[in-house]
Amino acid sequence: MTNRQVTGKYRGLLLGWILALSLLAAYSAALHGARLAEAAGASSSPPNSAAWEVNVQFQDTTISATVLISAQVGINTFTRTVDISPTCIPQAGAVVSMSQAIMGPTGYIQCQMPNLSAQVADMTGGALILPPVASCPADGHSWGRSIMAVGSYAPGAANPLFAHPDVQYAIPFVYGGPPTLVALNLAVSGYNTYSTPFRPRAPWNAIQSDLVCDGVTCNSRHWANGAVRGTATYPAPTFTMRTYPLPIYIGYSPGSSQNLANGRVYKLSVDPGCSMVGN
Repeated sequence: MTNRQVTGKYRGLLLGWILALSLLAAYSAALHGARLAEAAGASSSPPNSAAWEVNVQFQDTTISATVLISAQVGINTFTRTVDISPTCIPQAGAVVSMSQAIMGPTGYIQCQMPNLSAQVADMTGGALILPPVASCPADGHSWGRSIMAVGSYAPGAANPLFAHPDVQYAIPFVYGGPPTLVALNLAVSGYNTYSTPFRPRAPWNAIQSDLVCDGVTCNSRHWANGAVRGTATYPAPTFTMRTYPLPIYIGYSPGSSQNLANGRVYKLSVDPGCSMVGN
């Protein structure tokens, strides 16, 4: 089977994974407002804050990419979806075809994050102003999830799926095999969590990583193809998040100068779980 084919043999599995991740996506949309509302109920004077998540899906030969922004000002909740699809450009030989991004040996996709501070100020009528770098209490739910196909093995390859200066999601190679083994890596504000190594399926893998913090500890859990691939508990840190416009990448990490060589992505969602505190 070539990189450009999704055969009938795997179509049932792919549809099942799509349904499962779609349900999780619906839940996550509600989660933004819910987690900020919970914070509002926990204190008589909760800090005003905002959060975001990125959702990317490839449809035929087009890229659909949005940023969901939520804000909490006192007891009031605001939400807005910003379409960043026009800013998403395939680079270095990446191709969008048959509802998947085919990265090729060096390809990747670059998009532009909106100006979160400006968006939040507009949403809230100026009631919430975010600084250029906002602090976030470690009491949120960070996650990354994707339906993707692992590319060509390369020793030590980071295999980045998503890269933002403050949040990254990757499926690095850990063993060349046979069999080839990979792991899941979700990083928020330099705080890394890893799954245990596992053998990727061919062609498609449904993956998800979660980091849930309560202000004291953070608990990570990773899934791949319906199986838990590791859990861990860490002391809760303090996160920071940039709010000004900046580039984000699918299938590439500027920090490591590595790409998802010959990998493919059907859909991808990332939420840093960061309630950015403003005035």
